[in-house]
Amino acid sequence: MTGWRFNAVVLLVEDVVAYRTWGGQPTIHETDIRRNPLGPLQDIGPSTISVPPSVVVR
Repeated sequence: MTGWRFNAVVLLVEDVVAYRTWGGQPTIHETDIRRNPLGPLQDIGPSTISVPPSVVVR
């Protein structure tokens, strides 16, 4: 998709324009690059590893 995105609001009171606003922006295609050096293990997080309290060293 290319081109512009345009939006406008026009408020009419008894056939008279009481308020108007408009805006727009070009349509831009963006690419999001994500780097996960640990691969799928990076998304797992610490919540999947459970350590019993008796093993915790203080």
